[in-house]
Amino acid sequence: MVMRLFLSRLQFDLRRRHAQRLLLNSYAAHATVMRGFPNIPMMQPHMTPEQRAAAEQARRAARILFRVEPLPAGRIDLCILVQSGIAPDRSALVREVDVRHSTKELVLDFAQGDRFRFRLRANPTYAQRPEEAAAACTKRAEDGGQQRGKRLAVLSEARQFDWLKRLGEKRLGFTVAPAGVLVQDEGWTQFRKSAASAPIRFVTVLFEGWLTVTDAAAFSAAVSQGVGAAKGFGCGLLSLAPLVSPPRTRG
Repeated sequence: MVMRLFLSRLQFDLRRRHAQRLLLNSYAAHATVMRGFPNIPMMQPHMTPEQRAAAEQARRAARILFRVEPLPAGRIDLCILVQSGIAPDRSALVREVDVRHSTKELVLDFAQGDRFRFRLRANPTYAQRPEEAAAACTKRAEDGGQQRGKRLAVLSEARQFDWLKRLGEKRLGFTVAPAGVLVQDEGWTQFRKSAASAPIRFVTVLFEGWLTVTDAAAFSAAVSQGVGAAKGFGCGLLSLAPLVSPPRTRG
C-alpha cells in the first residue's frame, strides 16, 4: 500500500521568546504548526456546529501530526517535526516569526516483516473500570456535571510499555519486544489555551527502539493517522528509520 506524506522540520532559536513559549506550552506549538496550513481553520468558540464539523473534517483529511523533539544539552535550537497529508504553506509563518524550515515528500510502502527504528511521543491512557466510572458519573451528576466516561493516565514504565505493545499487536499492525524499546516517562504536561481557560493536563511518554510490521495496512494507518490521544498537542507522530541491526537498549 503506497502512501504519500510530507515531513517538515521547523527550527527555532531558543534565545527568542516565541521559541521558549513553544517549549513550555503545547497549545502554542500547535498554533504555530497550524500556521503552516492556512486553509484549515482553527477551532474557535464562536463557531457554529456546522463550522466546527467542517473544520474537523478538514483537519482529519490533512492528517497533521507533530512532535517537539527532545532538546540535547547545550543546544539553542528547538526542532519541531511536522507530518501531513497535504503540502504546507509557511509563507505567513516566516513573516511572523524567526524560523528555518524544510519539507520533503515521503513515498512509503510497508510490507509484513519490515523492521524499523522508531520514535514516538505518546499519551498512554486506559478506560476507567465500569464500577469506577459509574461511581464517578454518579458524583458528577450529583454535582451538576456531565455523566461521561473517563480515561486515566498509564503511569508506570512497565505498564506504559505494555500499553504500546498491546496497542501495536491489536490495532496498529506492529510488534515490539521489551529489550528493543526504551521508555522515558516525561511526566505531566500542563498548559492553558488562554489565560481565562481551564488547564489541560496529560502524561507524555517518549518511546524509542525498534519494531516489526505485522499488518501493512494497519501499520500504514498508524503512521498516517497517529498513535493514541493528544495528537493536537504534539503526541502520536510515529517516526521511522530503516533498521540495519537492532539497537542496544536494555535487557
